[in-house]
Amino acid sequence: MQPRTLAMLDEDYTRRQFVAWPVIVALSASMRRFRREIGMLPATEHPDPRPGITAEHVLPADHFKDADVRKNYDMAREIPEVLDGLYCHCDCTKSMHHRSLLSCFESEQPSGCGTCQREMKLAYKLRSEGKTLDEIRKAVDDKFG
Repeated sequence: MQPRTLAMLDEDYTRRQFVAWPVIVALSASMRRFRREIGMLPATEHPDPRPGITAEHVLPADHFKDADVRKNYDMAREIPEVLDGLYCHCDCTKSMHHRSLLSCFESEQPSGCGTCQREMKLAYKLRSEGKTLDEIRKAVDDKFG
């Protein structure tokens, strides 16, 4: 049997498959949200923020070279009490045993994870608008859940 090359894979990839792939991805995401809304999937369980939590374990911005990542870690350092009360929707609680979104920023994980970064930015924006933790949780779940 002849080994498959990239050129052969390109020929096997039909226009129909190319068009169908984004539709399938969008439908699966919509179905997950729908199943959660009607109770077929459990609601996201956000952790209770720990009293007196600080950002002392958030990695320092100068640990990173990328300016955007540095800024994200600086922003995370400003709202530890919010991030400690948010479930991270990249599901790192399962794979990395993170307790909360704050735990993510106590590691290098968000430097390569768009979900962690976008969730933190949304929480930061909403907190700066004076939103409560419950309002932030709802907005995060609506966007990422």
